[in-house]
Amino acid sequence: MNELYSIVLLSTFIASLGYTAYQVPFLVVGYLSSSRVRKVEDPDHDELVSVLVPAKNEEAVIGRCLESIINQTYRNLEIIVIEDGSVDRTLEICGTYEQRDSRVRCVHREQSNGKPDALNFGLQLSRGEVIATYDADSLLERDAIGNALDELKQEGIDALQGENYCLNSRENILTRMSFIDFGFFRNFLEGRTVLDLFTPLGGSNQFFMRESLLSVGGWSEGYLTEDIDISVRMSSKGMKSRYSRRVRCGQETPSTLKEFRGQRVRWTRGHFQVLFHRKRDVNSFQDLDLIMFTLAPFFSSLWLVVFLLMAGGYMGGFISGFVSGIVLLFGIFVLLLNVVIIAIAASKNYKYIGFLPFAYAYWFLLSIISFYSLMLEITGRSRKWYKVRKSGTIS
Repeated sequence: MNELYSIVLLSTFIASLGYTAYQVPFLVVGYLSSSRVRKVEDPDHDELVSVLVPAKNEEAVIGRCLESIINQTYRNLEIIVIEDGSVDRTLEICGTYEQRDSRVRCVHREQSNGKPDALNFGLQLSRGEVIATYDADSLLERDAIGNALDELKQEGIDALQGENYCLNSRENILTRMSFIDFGFFRNFLEGRTVLDLFTPLGGSNQFFMRESLLSVGGWSEGYLTEDIDISVRMSSKGMKSRYSRRVRCGQETPSTLKEFRGQRVRWTRGHFQVLFHRKRDVNSFQDLDLIMFTLAPFFSSLWLVVFLLMAGGYMGGFISGFVSGIVLLFGIFVLLLNVVIIAIAASKNYKYIGFLPFAYAYWFLLSIISFYSLMLEITGRSRKWYKVRKSGTIS
């Protein structure tokens, strides 16, 4: 019994640790590449860019978002707000911008059928050669869209993901941990782009060549993470997506545990949904890295299993001294690894290393959420789109 328990524990622990170590090269390459400056040979563009903004009950942030879009240095835009049955002042606020700027068009729908449906509706109305999508809480930097066109033209790619950063990182400890998470993902995507690997899209601040987007049929309705789903479908057809730090946009992150839990359950369950239901779109050895990416929430949930096995083993006396020594050595390695990850994710803001104890609590919470989401998907529970309430806070 003790021997079998130790084998299961070590196997699970090594698998989880191995997957974590698999991500480190992307972080390091992304970090080392963060200062590179891309040379733009031809910064002149005249393409019409259609900017799609789905919005439902976003009165606290929609005005700020539209203000940042209409003030872009790149001017050849059509801005389509898909207002999905709001019960607050969202429609009224959008109307004022529609009157103020002829490029803004606000389309009211009585009933919401989810973000993918709203995006597809906006796509049908759009005329642009390039399609951009933004969440209603987005705050674009003035040259975001112009820089995106630079990147699309230079790279000759089908889709581009810009850098999203946290607007309210100083609000509380949870948002500070989200700041580190944003930094992790930023370097992670940069590293993947430099290494020419699968680069997923992130739901907002993303750009598509119209023909490429239409060729995959737009967004799949019914998916909790329409961004991951369309990333997988485009990749399966040999299309290329890239990440760019030059295309910057701020977003608000959840500041309460309830809002955080709701958002992350949707994200992680959406990963599992894509993993389980897009198997036919991932059918070659070249897609191995894509598979590894979609497995991220699974290995996150596996860390919870490791913790429970260790706790149960020590309390029940199932773990030998030899296994305890191995776990201790690996534990020291994980500690050092996490210090490196935080230092890289925080982009030289080394004071965040002091948040290491909170980071462990944060990652443990993510493991619980991942495991819970996996159980929801396995048991076939109904999928719900959780909408995070935004306050318009910048800190």
